Amino acid sequence: MLAANYGNMGSTQRSKTRSKDVKPVSRQAPVKPEAAPSFRRIGLVVAAIAIAIALGIRVWHDRGGARKATLAELEQRAHSHPEDEQAQLDLGNALLNLHRDQEAEPVLKAAATLSPSDPLPLDALAVVAADQNRPGRAIRYLRQSVRLNPNDSNAWRSLGRLLEHVDAKLAMQALARATELNPKDAVAWRELGNTERDLGRYGVGIEHLQRAFALAPNDLETANRLGDTALAYGSFVVAKQAYDHALALAPNDPQALLGSAHLTLQTDPSPSGIAQAGSQIDRAIAIQRTPTAYAHLVRGRYNMVRHNYRQAIPDLKAAVQMDPHIGIAHSYLSQVYAALGQAELARKESALFDIDRHVASPSESGPSSQGAGR
Repeated sequence: MLAANYGNMGSTQRSKTRSKDVKPVSRQAPVKPEAAPSFRRIGLVVAAIAIAIALGIRVWHDRGGARKATLAELEQRAHSHPEDEQAQLDLGNALLNLHRDQEAEPVLKAAATLSPSDPLPLDALAVVAADQNRPGRAIRYLRQSVRLNPNDSNAWRSLGRLLEHVDAKLAMQALARATELNPKDAVAWRELGNTERDLGRYGVGIEHLQRAFALAPNDLETANRLGDTALAYGSFVVAKQAYDHALALAPNDPQALLGSAHLTLQTDPSPSGIAQAGSQIDRAIAIQRTPTAYAHLVRGRYNMVRHNYRQAIPDLKAAVQMDPHIGIAHSYLSQVYAALGQAELARKESALFDIDRHVASPSESGPSSQGAGR
C-alpha cells in the first residue's frame, strides 16, 4: 500500500479548509496499437507537469474574512505577526494566486516552519515547485502533505498526477487512494484509467475512464482518452462512441478527428469510410497548421490503405523522426516497403519495430494521458 510508504491512514481532519480542484467492455486481446501515439515522454512533459499541478492545487483560503483582505493588509498582518503561521500562509497564498511565486516561496516556507504539522503550506510549496519546473521537489512536498493528512483526496490526486511521469505503479496507488476518498472525482478516475493503461491493463483502464466519463460527460479530454484507450485495446464500439461524443462536444478538435480517422481506417475500409477518414485528417492538420507526429502517422496509414505507398513513406518517416517512440510507424514502414518489393528495407523496419516492442515502456503500448505529440 502506498499509504504505508507515506504515513498511516489516520482519520485526522484539517483544521483549515482548502478549495476543491477546479477541476461491460467488448474485449479483444490487447494489440500494439494503431490507435494513438505514445505520448508520455519525460523530456516533453516538464511544462505539462507544472500546469497540471498548478491547476490541481492552486488555492485561496477563505477563512475569517481572508478573501476580503487586500494584499497590503495581508502583508501588514504578516509583517506585524511574524510568528503567526496563519498570517504567513494567507500572504503566501495571496502572492501565489497573483503568480508572484518567488515572493510567495519564502513566506510559505516560513509558514511551514512555524507549523510543521500543517500540510497546507506544503501543498502551496508544491505549486511553487511545479511552477519552477521542479517536479521532484513538488512530489516531495506532496508526500509530506499526505503523511500529515492521509485523507486529503486532492493532495493524493495531485501527487498521482506528478508520479505518472516518474513511476506508474506509485501513481496508480496514489490515484486509487484519491478515488477511494472521493469517488466522485472525475479527474482522479481519468488519470487512474490512463495509468492502468500505461501499465498494460487496458480493460481496467477503460473501466476507470468510463467511470470518469459518466461523472464528467462534457469533459473533452476524458472522451478522447477513452477513445484512444479503447482503440488500442480493440474495443472499437467503445472507441467510436467516445470519439463521436468528443466530436459532438468539439467538432474541430484535432485529437478527436485524428482518433476517429484512425479508427475508421481500421474498421471501415470502404471507399466512403476511407474518404471520411481523409477528410478528418485534412481538417485536423489544417487546424494544427504544423502536423504532429500522430497526424503524420495517421496520414501515412491513410495513404497505405489507399495503396499510395510512396506517398505514405514521408509521413511515416516524419512520425518516427518527431517521436522515435511511435514504434507502430516502423511496422507500417515495413508493410509499405514489402508492398513496394523492397525486402531489405522491410526487414530493417520490422526489426526496429521488434526492438521497440521489447524495450518500450508500458506507456508505449498505448496512448498516454498528456496528449503531447498530437
